[in-house]
Formats: sequence, C-alpha cells, structure tokens
Amino acid sequence: MKRPDLEMIRVINKRSKFVDLSDALNLPFFHLSYKNIADFEFAVADEHKESRTLVKLRNGGQRTRHYIKGIEWVYDRLVLTGRDNVLLDYAEGTYDPDDEKIVKYWGIIEPGEERDYIYLAYQYAEENSLFEWKGYYERSGIKDDVHPESSHIEPCEDPEYEELMRAQVDLYQAMDLTQVDYDGYMKGIRQHVSAFYRFACGLMSHLKYGDKHAVEVTPSKTPKINPVLKRDRPWVGASGPQVLLLDRMPATQSEGTGTHASPKPHRRRGHWKTLSHPRFRHHPQYQKKIYVKPSFVGPRQVSYEGNIYRLVETLENAL
Repeated sequence: MKRPDLEMIRVINKRSKFVDLSDALNLPFFHLSYKNIADFEFAVADEHKESRTLVKLRNGGQRTRHYIKGIEWVYDRLVLTGRDNVLLDYAEGTYDPDDEKIVKYWGIIEPGEERDYIYLAYQYAEENSLFEWKGYYERSGIKDDVHPESSHIEPCEDPEYEELMRAQVDLYQAMDLTQVDYDGYMKGIRQHVSAFYRFACGLMSHLKYGDKHAVEVTPSKTPKINPVLKRDRPWVGASGPQVLLLDRMPATQSEGTGTHASPKPHRRRGHWKTLSHPRFRHHPQYQKKIYVKPSFVGPRQVSYEGNIYRLVETLENAL
C-alpha cells in the first residue's frame, strides 16, 4: 500500500537533520492533507469533562492517560500530516497575492506526562527548502478546557535543536543573509508549529466527541521487502497503519432481514440524558442530565478488499 505522504517522506529522508524515519514510519499515521487545516470542523466537548487518568493496557499493565484539559491522545506516538494556505510577509506593510502559498506539514507527536513532544517538517509548495522544528509544549501553559486553540501556549525548542539553529542564524548573519536575531528568525517557524499543534488537538477532540471514529487500515498480507532496498528507501518497509476517520466500518456482508437483523457497524453518538428511571433514585445525578459517551455498535475488526480495518479503541477500553 503506497503511502499517501510519500512526497514529504522522500524530502525528509534526503534533507532532515532531526528525525529517524526508520522509526517514524512504523507509527500509525493520519493523512489529512486533502484540504486546508482551517477547513476542518472539529467537534469539541460542551459541558462534559473527564478527570480519570489511570487506564489498563492489553498486557495487564497500567499507564496514565495522556490528555490536555479534556482532550485525550489516542496513541502514545503518532504521525500527522496537513496543509494550509499562508501569506508570506517578506516586507512589512506590503501585500502581494502571489506571496500566498500552500504549506505542507508532516509531524510526529509524542504526548507525555508533563510535555507533548513534537517533530515538525514543513515545505512550501513549489519550493525546495525544508524547514524543521523539534521541541515540546508544556501542559501547564494550556488554560482552556474546551478550546485549547484559544489558549496562549508557546512552543519550547529542544536544546540540541536550538543550539544548531542558533549557529545557523549566526552563520546567516555573518554572510549578511539575515539581519534578525534568533527569536526573530524563529518567529515564523513557531507560528507553523503552533498551527500544527492546535490542529492535532482539534483532531483528538473530534475523535472523542465527534460522529467519526478512528479506524486503522493495514494490508491483509505483509509484502516481503528487500533489505537493501529498504536501506536506501525506508518508506518501502513502512509498517505504520493509516488511520481513517469513518462514520461506519466497511460492510462485509449483505444486510439481514427481519426483526433481529444485525445493524451495520457504526458509531453511536454521545448524548445527554436525564436519569429519571426509579432505579437511579440513589444516584447523585438522579433527575439531572448526565453525558453518555460515544460508543461503537458492531464488530471492532473486519476484512475488506485486501485490507484489515480495526477500530481504534479509546485507551480506557484497551483491556
């Protein structure tokens, strides 16, 4: 199965200084570059907020759930792609429609207990330059429970990355290629990082509260890879599943008939309900509204047209 983000992977493999592709290509990936990130409408929580942090894993262990003020990450590490339209401001006070360009994002996110680590590579369409950023976001900087994009949060550079970038800016200044200091040079890069991180947070919120569910897609048969070819082209051995946003699983059989026909696999949306039945009379929320979380109806895994589709369980259900 050809990677839809192959174009960026080839550029990163050739020019990157800060990422190990052989490891990254085994991570689950969301490819959302089919429209601008500003055009995505992500669902967010209304009044519902959760505070549980301890979850069980399939191997019997436990770990702390990673979430940002109600936004939970569905993976410990993941790859996310996106794109957007940006206006490059080369000279203050000037505007030229031709300066608006498409920027393509490819990034790795690793949520942590206190920090969310990010590697981001981006490239402007029809340009050869590749820009990179490596660092993290402090969780303490996020104040808004429902709309993290409205909070004032700042990215922090990885020390090794910062050292190399400061040396690069010093070299540019010595060559009279730029007159700005390090922070001035990094301003535009940080803006891209913030846009990418907000996009990732919005996606995680949508997976929790929206009408779509995350489904991993992997080939039913694993192809044999020539080790020599894989060394030169690491993407041919990529094993990370692509994660799609679907409103239902693929149908593998004809619909049943009669009163006991099985429903098609689908996501049951979250909703509010009032605990009015007498059996709930001792519940502290009796006669009050409670939020019923989204659930999934039907099989969690199906085979369809040579691929395996597997529902991505929320971490709390990963028993």
